[in-house]
Amino acid sequence: MKNNIGAVVVHHKHYDTVGAVVSSLLGEGILAANVVVIDNSEEPEQLESLRASLVAGVTLIAVENKGYGAAVNLGVQTLAEARRFDYILVATHEVVIEKGAVAKLASALDNDPTVGGRWSRSNRGSRRQSADLVLRRKIRSGERDPTAS
Repeated sequence: MKNNIGAVVVHHKHYDTVGAVVSSLLGEGILAANVVVIDNSEEPEQLESLRASLVAGVTLIAVENKGYGAAVNLGVQTLAEARRFDYILVATHEVVIEKGAVAKLASALDNDPTVGGRWSRSNRGSRRQSADLVLRRKIRSGERDPTAS
């Protein structure tokens, strides 16, 4: 099941945390070929260093910063063009993925076909930073979204 999950990691000028997020996803059983990192930092001089911090097989795309949503959309589109996934996970560059979190999110979706997505939020430290890990059911072309009314 986890091999049929695609993952998008979006970051903006946080090169030191991206590799750890990707490693965590791989540790959860997601294949490197199923991970897309979107870098919207607009710092081309940092790209080679960022690429070196990622496991072979992970797709890295550097883009003009048009916002978080545009970066997520590009990552999802890139995954959809590569192959069909049951679920697409979206993570920010600062998320800390606890062991088993991806399986729990996938299980919640597997157990209720009317649910379109699940998310997990954690608040860490005194600055109350929050990071989201979102797993969304991929609606196939021509199918009705089971969460739509």
